[in-house]
Amino acid sequence: MSQVNGQVPEPQVTCMFCGKTTAIEPALDCGWVPSFWHNGIEYGKTGKAICPDCVATQLKFNEEFGDFELLPDHSLPEMP
Repeated sequence: MSQVNGQVPEPQVTCMFCGKTTAIEPALDCGWVPSFWHNGIEYGKTGKAICPDCVATQLKFNEEFGDFELLPDHSLPEMP
């Protein structure tokens, strides 16, 4: 990992939907979600997650399974 001004930068996470980026540590405490389900498939990728704004507009919490799923009629994000 490269250094910036003599310091190693914090690992980053990027939102799968909007592209917003933040440090991993605060993301865990601020409501970022690491993955979601759609049609029986879990979508998640190292370095990617879903920011709280996109969680609110793109996903719903499935009480039965304790995880998030894509809202009906919403499109999957483009994930390279």
